[in-house]
Amino acid sequence: MAQNSHHARAASARPASTQAVAAGFSSWTRERKIYLAVGVLASLVGVLLIAFSL
Repeated sequence: MAQNSHHARAASARPASTQAVAAGFSSWTRERKIYLAVGVLASLVGVLLIAFSL
C-alpha cells in the first residue's frame, strides 16, 4: 500500500520537473550561473593540478 502512495506522489511530481526542464538554463538566476561557473573552474583546476603533478 505504501508503494501505491509513492507512485501517486511521483506521478504528480512529473509535470513540475518537466516544466523545469522545458524552462532550461535561461531560467537560472545570475547567482546560480556564477556558482556553477566557479564550480566548473575549480574542477578544471583540480584536474590540471593532478595531471601536472605526476
